Amino acid sequence: VLFRRELIIRFNTSIDFSVRPSGKFLQNMLEQNVKWFVVDLERTELRDWEPWATTRFINDKVAILELATEVKS
Repeated sequence: VLFRRELIIRFNTSIDFSVRPSGKFLQNMLEQNVKWFVVDLERTELRDWEPWATTRFINDKVAILELATEVKS
């Protein structure tokens, strides 16, 4: 049951972070040692994920984000 719950959290985080980033989603990824995040720009209107991530590359299809190293309040 724990494994399934963890998979659901990971799945929801990977879908939701690009659309509505938050400290909660960042914390979920940091706990899994995630440092980078790829965004499909066709799935979100956002183009800025600060303060949770810094855009390191962007074109018309994808953005490559470097995640913040800690959740700031």
